[in-house]
This record gives sequence, structure tokens and C-alpha cells, in this order.
Amino acid sequence: MKKINKTTEEIEAPASHVKTVKDNYTVELKYSNEAIEKKLIKFTVNEGTSFEISVDDIVELVAMGANKTKLQPMFVDTEQIDMVYVKRQLHGKASKAIAVGDDISLDYVHPYPLEFALLEEAYNIAAIDMEVPRVPLTMEYIKSIKEKIKPQTEDFLKASYRSFDLPLDNKT
Repeated sequence: MKKINKTTEEIEAPASHVKTVKDNYTVELKYSNEAIEKKLIKFTVNEGTSFEISVDDIVELVAMGANKTKLQPMFVDTEQIDMVYVKRQLHGKASKAIAVGDDISLDYVHPYPLEFALLEEAYNIAAIDMEVPRVPLTMEYIKSIKEKIKPQTEDFLKASYRSFDLPLDNKT
């Protein structure tokens, strides 16, 4: 597939080139070896003006402005989503029914995709409840899942926490 770059010379676009043409703009992925290597997306408006932005920057922008529950499935294998129960602590200050100013901590247990649970456990945000597994959990299985976690998944988690001004310090 031939393509014209900014200097109007012809270049060969990779076979994996993806192009979406809308009424007012065009979006291209994998349009050059450099774009693939740097994970760039190119936006071109019909007037011919174009700009490039990295996939990582797009993910961070979307994570800061979008509903996290809608985004999470993008970073988890959708053929099979392994769910586990995670336990996290909720902290707050009482305003009624308990002496005002008393610190309270509540355990909150909920199902969560294993990939995210492993990352949050590594950051000491939540703990996987090994007593209530939703999938057969073994140390070998957990290790195999850890090895499959995509860097984009961790990047998304960090961007999501940054968007809520929450600290995310890897203490392990």
C-alpha cells in the first residue's frame, strides 16, 4: 500500500496499516514502521492538517476523562476474564452514630479481574481473597497471569489513579 508522507515522497505503508475515514477527519494506525515502533496514531482533518499522538498519551487522556468501568475490559483478555475477590480498606471520619472524629476502617470485598487485582495487590491497594477464589488459584497460575499482564494495563491503572489524585506506590 503506497502512501504520501509530510514531504510528499512516496513511502511503503506496512501491511498492518489501519485507516478509518470519517466525514471530517481520518485516523491512521500502523502507517509506518516508526509509527508502529513509537505506537503513534495520526489524525488528519479534511483540510489536510495532521498531527500524531502516542497511544500511551491517548490512553492516559481517556483514563482521566472516562468511566473506568467502561475502559477496563479494553485491558483484559475478553475471551476469558478470570475474576477473583479482592479486599480493600475504606477509611473515613465519622460524622454521626460514632463519635465525631473517630477513624473507621471497613473491609470492602468485591469481584475484580485477576490482572487488575494482581497489580493492585503489588501496589498494596487491595488483597486477593484466597479463601473465596472464583477461579482455581495456584502460585503457578498467578505467576503465569503476572507474566501475561500487558504494560498498557499497568499504565492504565497508574493513569486511572492519577486522574483521581490517588497515590500509587509500588512497595513490593
